[in-house]
Amino acid sequence: MNSEWIIGSENYVIEAVDLNKNKKKMDITLKPKEGSMYCPVCQKETRYLKSRRKRVVRDLPIGEYIEVRLHYETIYYQCTGCSKLYKKELDLVESNQFATQRFKMFIGKMSNIIPPKQVSEEYNLDDNTVYRYEDYFLKKNAAAGKL
Repeated sequence: MNSEWIIGSENYVIEAVDLNKNKKKMDITLKPKEGSMYCPVCQKETRYLKSRRKRVVRDLPIGEYIEVRLHYETIYYQCTGCSKLYKKELDLVESNQFATQRFKMFIGKMSNIIPPKQVSEEYNLDDNTVYRYEDYFLKKNAAAGKL
């Protein structure tokens, strides 16, 4: 099964899906694909694993499941050639964020269509989070010249 379109990354595959129909929640556990990593600086192949960090981020709703969470590990490597530290993580998650870029854009767009208070209630989010994502949406679209 090609899960790249769901998770937005070629570095990870879906390992497990946990559904909670009563709470309309879906937890998707991802695992990194096996294979060689190449240093972005010297292009040398490396397998030296420095550390791992577990992450959970919010993603787009899927069908009736309003809360979708992606569970994955960010893996830090250190190049054996140039000693540069780099990481393997989901492409659609900005560094140290709790939601995917596409989720933030979705919530930002929704808050421009319906009242932000209604968006926060519908998607189980804090009001301030909705306002932050609306601001994120407006800045991204202004930078792209869409506004």
